[in-house]
Amino acid sequence: AGRRARTRSTASAQAPATLIRNVNVVTLDERGTLTGAALLIEDGKIARILKPGEPLPSAAATIDGTGKYVIPGLVDAHIHIDRPESLPDYLRHGVTTVFSLGTRDEHRAELNALLTAQKAGKVAGATIYATGPSVGNHRRIETVAEVQPFLDELQRDGLTFVKVYNAI
Repeated sequence: AGRRARTRSTASAQAPATLIRNVNVVTLDERGTLTGAALLIEDGKIARILKPGEPLPSAAATIDGTGKYVIPGLVDAHIHIDRPESLPDYLRHGVTTVFSLGTRDEHRAELNALLTAQKAGKVAGATIYATGPSVGNHRRIETVAEVQPFLDELQRDGLTFVKVYNAI
């Protein structure tokens, strides 16, 4: 969660506090949906959830959330990054995290450039976690001795997990 926040909040790191009042907050925990709550956002993160009737702090901006819902960020657990310009579209639909599964070697340089740009705060959109070539589909690993060099290669390129595909 900390890594995701840093990637997306570079522009808002110095932003003044924002208060969203009268909003329905879906918590996904035992509290359920908090109807008519308020959210205090500081430094691009939710700092406090206030229950209805609690005194509201002052903020540089106040948004009326009447009739609206705030939900936790959604995850799309299986995409293939083929259009980096589509990353902001995910955010517009509530998807804050995507997993790109399987990148052929001939497209790795583009993926690495995209990941580097996103970590530097130069690409807006859902946070990307990506595999390189999937084992058994894009890349053959025949011996145990080939495993560690393959994992080292992925880690060096900033890729965060491995996809093992079908017949291995």
